[in-house]
Amino acid sequence: MKLVMPESCQPSNTCRAKPAFHRALARATPASITGTFRCSRISGCQGALQFKLQFRTEGYNAFNHTQFSGVDTAARFDQQGGQTSGTFGTFTGARNPRLVQLALRLLF
Repeated sequence: MKLVMPESCQPSNTCRAKPAFHRALARATPASITGTFRCSRISGCQGALQFKLQFRTEGYNAFNHTQFSGVDTAARFDQQGGQTSGTFGTFTGARNPRLVQLALRLLF
């Protein structure tokens, strides 16, 4: 398939056309898992010491969907009207991948 320049456009001016590519909405799914463990320790005269240990995992973009951040939409043509851009229509970057954070909290 060969891309050609529309007849109404010339290499020296800008075409007024609707964009061919639309960027999709970001689909980043946050997720969180929390677990609380109750512990007690009996210590002589001081009575019972009770504390909780909380474990928490948080993730952003939990399902790790690839989210592209841009597409090369700059079509370049030579004097004969042939396409000269080898990267036209390709993705130029991606957003952050899955991020995970772990936390341990002691409540006493």
